[in-house]
Formats: sequence, C-alpha cells, structure tokens
Amino acid sequence: AVSPVKETWSLDEPELGAAVVRRLDEMQATLLDRATRRLAANTRRVASYDEMRADLVSGDDDADDDDDDSGGRSGPGGPGFFVAPWRDDADNEARIKADCKATIRCFPAAYQHEIEQAARADEPLTCFYSGEPATHIALFARAF
Repeated sequence: AVSPVKETWSLDEPELGAAVVRRLDEMQATLLDRATRRLAANTRRVASYDEMRADLVSGDDDADDDDDDSGGRSGPGGPGFFVAPWRDDADNEARIKADCKATIRCFPAAYQHEIEQAARADEPLTCFYSGEPATHIALFARAF
C-alpha cells in the first residue's frame, strides 16, 4: 500500500494554477506507470487450460498476501490475466467459468495478428482448451 505524503506549498497566487497543473500531471504519470507495471506483472501467456487452472488454484491460497499493492496477484502463479489462443465457443467458455470461475475479458487487439501470422506460416494456433484451430487470442481472468 502507498502511504499518503503531506506536502505544503508556498506560492504566489499567479503561480498557483500552473503549479497545481504540474503536480496533477506528475501524479497522473505516476499512477499510469504503476498500473502499466502491475498489468504487465499480472498478465501471462498460458499454453494449456490446465496451466491456467493450476495458476488460479494455486493463487487461491495466496490471495490474502498484502505485501505489495497487487492484492496478492503479482508474478507467476495465482490470479491475474491469462492470454491464450481460443476457438470462439460459448459452451466451452461456460464450462471454464463453471470449473474455475474465469471468463473472457476481451480479445486484445494487440495479439490478434498472431492468429494470421501462424496461419500464413502454415502452423495454425490451437485453442488452449479444445485443441481445435484458434479463432482469436483471448484474455481470461477471474473476478474478485
């Protein structure tokens, strides 16, 4: 957790507006940097459903660790975001949700080119759950 820092400023009235804007810009940049690092630390690729499920199950034991600001979800193992090749199938998604409570959060645009690249290389990606040809790269996560 981040401890609040109390600061006192002494400024002439004409400088106040610019100083506040500067300080708010610094705060926003710091928040964005922390969020970007936390997202990267908590997003991992998985090759199989069993791998994702094992990480989620192992994370159930660690979910109360509060040594950092990630809520016990940093690094490998444990809850977070899982990027995997996926064949769009509502029944399989429902089975995953019933089994480990993870659902698809989105199909990240930054990863979708991998499907086409693999197909052009004549090495199509297979769904991490069904083993069928993947139609998307999906991002799975579990709500807390």
